[in-house]
Amino acid sequence: MTQPKPKTIPLPTPTAVPPRELVRLILDGTTLDLPLDLSGNPDAPLPPRPKLTKGLKHTLARMKYAVESGSPLMLVVGTHGGGKSTAAKLFAEGQGGLYYEVPPQYRAKDVVADLCRRLGISVGEGYRLRTEVLVDFLRQHPRPILLDEAQRLKYEALDQLKYIADRAGVTVILIGSPWLENVVRRHSDISSRVWVRVEVEPITAEEFRRVYRPDGYPDPVLDAVHGVAEGVMRRAAAMLSHLDAALAHHRGMTRAELTPEHVRAAAEVVL
Repeated sequence: MTQPKPKTIPLPTPTAVPPRELVRLILDGTTLDLPLDLSGNPDAPLPPRPKLTKGLKHTLARMKYAVESGSPLMLVVGTHGGGKSTAAKLFAEGQGGLYYEVPPQYRAKDVVADLCRRLGISVGEGYRLRTEVLVDFLRQHPRPILLDEAQRLKYEALDQLKYIADRAGVTVILIGSPWLENVVRRHSDISSRVWVRVEVEPITAEEFRRVYRPDGYPDPVLDAVHGVAEGVMRRAAAMLSHLDAALAHHRGMTRAELTPEHVRAAAEVVL
């Protein structure tokens, strides 16, 4: 069966697209590369034009499925810098979720206190009372909760999140390094509530060329950047930024004139 071609949307002017609309378009199968203004959420800053890679779209789709299927917990794992946080921030902005990074030594009481504060819930200092008020609030105003660097969580905090997800009927999305899988697997009561998982893989050289070629970089340069960055998007984007900064000091030279030698020389200094 022939697959239908993705829809495209003409963009006559570089008008910023609201996050909720962008996520809807991505999940509907629309292909576009539009400016995105996320300045309204200081806790989840994003690049103004996140690259809509296959991995990003797949992660967003799996997050959407986890929420719609009622999965109590979801895992998003992968190497640091692979795009997990970008997907989580974008999903939180577009779907009304709550995103933040887990600090070290995060206890169960910290989970409840932090969620109450971030959701604007004013209640007494009692731990049990806070928990029940929080659960009641989320039951009436359900929204996904996305916790980054979740490999830092101990069982006590995971058990608290499990309780909140079960009682309030919300999805808690845990984002972290591959070690997060080991953390969760140790506890059957936690792992049994993870109905949806996704592993964010490094971007392939072929897709990296496709994504960045419209920006004017020659393919050999993109291959060199992909190689020194080992397919990790954060490192690759940082390398391209360093190259652009160098170009800014050499007036008249363009991205098209860059060579793999420039990339390798820069990598010795900045990566």
